[in-house]
Amino acid sequence: MLHQFEPYDDNVSALAFSHDNEVLASGSNDQNIILWNVTSGQEIRRLEPHVAVHSLAFSPDGSKLVAGAYDGSLFVWNTATYEDPVKLSRHVAAVTFAVFSPDGRYMATGGLESECYIWDMARLKLNGLVWTVACSPDGKSVASLSSDSTFKVYDLYSVDPQLSLDGHDSMIGVVEFSPDGNYIASAALDSTMWLWKAEDGSALTTYKDHSNNVTVVVFSPDSSTLASGSHDGTVCIQPLHMPTAG
Repeated sequence: MLHQFEPYDDNVSALAFSHDNEVLASGSNDQNIILWNVTSGQEIRRLEPHVAVHSLAFSPDGSKLVAGAYDGSLFVWNTATYEDPVKLSRHVAAVTFAVFSPDGRYMATGGLESECYIWDMARLKLNGLVWTVACSPDGKSVASLSSDSTFKVYDLYSVDPQLSLDGHDSMIGVVEFSPDGNYIASAALDSTMWLWKAEDGSALTTYKDHSNNVTVVVFSPDSSTLASGSHDGTVCIQPLHMPTAG
């Protein structure tokens, strides 16, 4: 393990790497966002939206950090200063995801409600209503969670699953593709995180660094590092020393 942080009094609910792999942002129900230096493990600064944070995302060019909150609000910081965030109000329930388009022009947000919104980031205004799913980087596969300890990977244009992955001892809450498409990380209520080979679904390793439910996992943009957050209030960063899949 590269680093382990224990700054929170409540569960860690959101993580995001900056585009240059140098900063990890972590958010919690204790209403704090902490920016970490990935190399040194030192805290850089704290942001205080004064509401529980449920999602985080850096824009592809690194110029913006977005936080989705428990009360449905969104906060957008300019990363040059991290001062005076723009507050966006449209959602009526917790915002559990914020995803940028590859060019950073648009952002999709959604959560504990039936609607998902697309924002025009150039104008910071609402642009429409869409549904969204989490896909592999090439857009060809989608991971689907089950109510048990397994999850499946489907071809986006096929009815039958490509892979069925089974290893956890309890319900899986989080699945994430690595940006290079080689790996899948899954985390569950059994406090473990598994790393899988995306090509064939083989299990590569299991991480047991947390003492409570793992609530969020995220890969660095270069797929070399995996970060996780937990109900135990800790954030762990794992270097991936794995052979290239395929």
